[in-house]
Amino acid sequence: RRDFHVDMSRVAAMGFSDGGSYAISLAANNPGIFQAAMPWSAGYFQHNPRLAPLGGPKPSIFHGHGTSDSHFSFDEVARPMRERLRQYGFPVTVHTVKGAGHGTPAEFPQAAVAWWMGLPPLGAE
Repeated sequence: RRDFHVDMSRVAAMGFSDGGSYAISLAANNPGIFQAAMPWSAGYFQHNPRLAPLGGPKPSIFHGHGTSDSHFSFDEVARPMRERLRQYGFPVTVHTVKGAGHGTPAEFPQAAVAWWMGLPPLGAE
């Protein structure tokens, strides 16, 4: 931020697999910084409710996963993760690609960024 202009109302994290897990965890635990997280095939996330309490502002999550992921099962990992995120109060938009495996489909980054740019800036709600 010292050397480059950064729009602090438009900070997001995107990642694939463990990078997706990190993107969710980073955003979930830093709601005053991150507007959104856009993971593909995340296997887990860590959330400390003291850092992002229920009722407080939460980053939006664009949760991408393929139904044929052999590394992190759609039914055993993705569906329960989406539900847990919602239980913690995170707004979750699902992006499920039928037949997609663990690798990121080419359309996911474009769809994720288009979704992100459609969100109101952080603090504008």
